[in-house]
Amino acid sequence: MRLKSILLAFSAAIVLISIVPAVPAQEEIEQEATGSADVLPKPRFAWYRLTIPFGITTFSLLVLTLLAGWFMRLKRKLLFKWHRRLAITTLIAALCHLLVVILSRS
Repeated sequence: MRLKSILLAFSAAIVLISIVPAVPAQEEIEQEATGSADVLPKPRFAWYRLTIPFGITTFSLLVLTLLAGWFMRLKRKLLFKWHRRLAITTLIAALCHLLVVILSRS
């Protein structure tokens, strides 16, 4: 039970730490504004800001999946369930990372 809560807290912390700095601040949006000071353009989302955080998240989940598989000989039943969950989550994060890379290139 303790290992389960540690893995869950660690993965949630990695996701929060890596994605929060990618959101642009209001000052950055105003600095990118062109034209008169009265009319501000609609803020557009910069997809390239999420490329590195999603890469870090994907890599961290991959390492957690590897560690869960490596230590599976200690507590096979518990770690196999987490290994499968982490593998699926890693695939989803990798696909999101790919989507963000594609969107930032266009």
